[in-house]
Amino acid sequence: MQNTKIIDRHVVLLFSGQGSHYRGMGQQLYEQNEVFKNSIEKMDLVVRQQLRRSLIDELYIKTDEPFDDLLITHPAIVAVEIALFHVIQELGIKPAYVSGNSLGEFAAGVAKGIWSAETAVIAAIEQAKSIQRCHIEGGLLAVLAEEEKMRSLYKQHQLFLAADNFPGHFTLAGSLSQLDQFEMILTKQNITFLRLPVASPFHSPLMRDAERSFRYHTGCSPQLRQAEHGFVSGFSGQELSVLPENYFWEAIFQYTNFPAVIDFFIKKGPCLFLDMGPSGTIATFSKYNLRPSANSVVFHIMNPFKKEMEQLEKLKEMIMADQKAKVEKFHVSGSDIKNQCYVCHKNNTGILVDPAWDYDLINDYLLDNRILLKAILLTHAHKDHTDLAAVFSEAYGVPVYMSALEIHQYSFECPNLQPAIHLEEIIISDYSIVPIHTPGHTIGSMCFLIDGHIFTGDTVFIEGVGICDNINVNLLFDSIQFLKQYLPANTICWPGHSFGDTPGKDFGFLLKNNIYFQFDDRAQFVEFRMRKNSFDAFAFK
Repeated sequence: MQNTKIIDRHVVLLFSGQGSHYRGMGQQLYEQNEVFKNSIEKMDLVVRQQLRRSLIDELYIKTDEPFDDLLITHPAIVAVEIALFHVIQELGIKPAYVSGNSLGEFAAGVAKGIWSAETAVIAAIEQAKSIQRCHIEGGLLAVLAEEEKMRSLYKQHQLFLAADNFPGHFTLAGSLSQLDQFEMILTKQNITFLRLPVASPFHSPLMRDAERSFRYHTGCSPQLRQAEHGFVSGFSGQELSVLPENYFWEAIFQYTNFPAVIDFFIKKGPCLFLDMGPSGTIATFSKYNLRPSANSVVFHIMNPFKKEMEQLEKLKEMIMADQKAKVEKFHVSGSDIKNQCYVCHKNNTGILVDPAWDYDLINDYLLDNRILLKAILLTHAHKDHTDLAAVFSEAYGVPVYMSALEIHQYSFECPNLQPAIHLEEIIISDYSIVPIHTPGHTIGSMCFLIDGHIFTGDTVFIEGVGICDNINVNLLFDSIQFLKQYLPANTICWPGHSFGDTPGKDFGFLLKNNIYFQFDDRAQFVEFRMRKNSFDAFAFK
């Protein structure tokens, strides 16, 4: 998957309705995800109380019977989508918006606090009962053609436009006989169509007779709560906070314009659309409604091919990638010294590493990207790594961390100075920082490990290692050996200086290409690092 950062996008949950169902919806999740299973089991109790039938048996035990009984498919769709919402909640995903298509409005209402999961499932059952009491028969037909060109023809057959799905794809509702006749015409004209597994003409005037019965139920039910921010109607395409009493009847009665719903979200900025339905159909519809310039991503979890656990793992990877810190590099110089300092940032907060020389360059980046500075890390006490520590510490009122030994050795002073201890984790805001004492370049040199990034100062460069004297070279060898054992190969290295290679290589690259990581023998390391025929302290070959 490309460019799927959650943090830069509005998360939109899209819930689908009738026609997306099948036996075994979410079965892998039910078998392997405790959150999903617990939610389904709670809804199973509700269905048992209302219908004296088991939702779990209908979904996961019975395999040889048609799955078209509205009394069970209606609550089953709602229950499965609510269970998936609970899984999404458990992952820590907080949607900016939700929207339901048709029956999907029921689960969307749960996601935005309009009613409880139990109330939503009971309402779905009562709606199905209302439809069955009125003996409303009919169906839905998806057609792959330009709706405008087919309009007069489908109206002649007394069919109704139920939904626009995406350009060139729409759904019709009508009686079974009229749908049968229309299918014959479509076949003759070589027009692709699909009869949905639905036995009611949703989103058409044919449903009107059942409204009174369902409104009686809603009148006796708990009052709908005000929606939390971000509830977008699937049939009006507008954000709502207060819903009318008959809203969840209108959800399955009114024509739906899905392109208008997607357009509403795109106007808000780049989005990550998560299809919460069982079939993946809403994901397909969304993709066909997106312009390339929308910079949005569509993702589904469930589909009939039972790969939901695999999809869930991909979603977790997306979340983890967003939760990891990013690194911004600054090339700075003072007199003849050129070096790099860094801002490690996520969730609009940042950690500044070895700030020096160019205050405006660094500060403008923080301000332009709305990054609130939380701490400053100093790998050692040399001026090219500490020049602006005091200035930034005072400006932002943040602590400055340096190894306790380095502070003592250099009598280093700075506002808000805090000693860092080898491998004693520092927790600041969303960051877990591991200080690693790596003496050699100086007696108290320290690397800092943050979210898979290692800031090495002058201990390690991509090309080599830092300057050291005859006394400290043995300490430098020990430091390199420790890093080789301690750091995973995918740790990203950010050194204080560059001598040809670009910072940001992983440690696996250093293990293969940095000559000082090839030495396991102390004497060979010392001899090579302190060789007298080296014309330059930074000639690493």
